[in-house]
Amino acid sequence: MEQPATVPGLIAAASISTMPGSVVTEIAATSKVALAANPARKKCRIYNNGAGIVYLLLASGSASASNHSGYVLNPTDAFETGLFEYTGVISAFSAAALSLIVAEGV
Repeated sequence: MEQPATVPGLIAAASISTMPGSVVTEIAATSKVALAANPARKKCRIYNNGAGIVYLLLASGSASASNHSGYVLNPTDAFETGLFEYTGVISAFSAAALSLIVAEGV
């Protein structure tokens, strides 16, 4: 189920600004940890830089099309946490090979 851009946590691609230390994470047809848990995290951004859909799981476990936290990133969509909102692990899944731009502010 795809979520509209007005869902809390989803932001328009135009509002992405690169945070220091952003990295590119490659995913394809498997769940991969996009960000490890970090109690010092103030906020984070995950930008779908690919042509496929990305499903995010904000919990321990494997992300999939049927196991996610309701955050579905279409191409050029991004997910962002508010200040001190979530410091746990974030996993990502996509059936297509693509890259995510992941940034964490501490």
